[in-house]
Amino acid sequence: MRGTFTRKIKIMIGVICMVCMLMPSFTSYAYYDYNTDGKTIEEASKDPKYWNQGYVPDNDGLTLYNGISISGNACSYFATSFALVKLGLMDPNKDNPVELIRWCNEDASKRVDIGGWHINPQAMSERYPGLEVVYPDYAVTDKQGDDVKVYAKGKMSEGYVVCLCIRHPDLQNPGEWSAHWICVDGFDGDKMIIADSAYYACNEPKDWEMVGGYGPHGNYTDYTASYAMLYKKEGVDPFKTPS
Repeated sequence: MRGTFTRKIKIMIGVICMVCMLMPSFTSYAYYDYNTDGKTIEEASKDPKYWNQGYVPDNDGLTLYNGISISGNACSYFATSFALVKLGLMDPNKDNPVELIRWCNEDASKRVDIGGWHINPQAMSERYPGLEVVYPDYAVTDKQGDDVKVYAKGKMSEGYVVCLCIRHPDLQNPGEWSAHWICVDGFDGDKMIIADSAYYACNEPKDWEMVGGYGPHGNYTDYTASYAMLYKKEGVDPFKTPS
């Protein structure tokens, strides 16, 4: 009997060890750029520089609510995450775009918009108290190039962090159109700096007018703005918050 009991204890210990080994598979980390500069997944997930929608860890089968991929369709979640970090509402040490997507999926009727793939900005104040939202803002509709910069700088002077939906030709499917969300990170002199989760781009803040380097999204200054999401927190100046 003692031998049988001992074997049962060993089996239980073995099962516990296996579960512990598998635990990382159930842990959600932010998506990160292919080049993580030697950082671990855990380290990269805590730095928005590496938040890139094109890489999904092999142990994470997460999709958007309607089952479509994050790599090609989660840009509104990532743009919102960049804005929330800039406002001091999303702490990268505890929160990231993956967790935001999971939270939206839990109550999609309120937190997801447009066919089950686009974030519903109006629901974000539930998760991030103190957040003020303007959505959609059509004041930027049909603007291009410098006119988009004028619009963004004006909204930032009102205290808003600006997320822009850019409409552009689909370079992978000639004759068709697509759209992509980016976050305005700030201004460096006359240059508008954006944070972009585009999965072929190096995920560093970059100049809006940079020619090329945006992978499937080409050169943004040539494209038309569709509309915007605006996020604000009382007392925060988006011109002074860190990138």
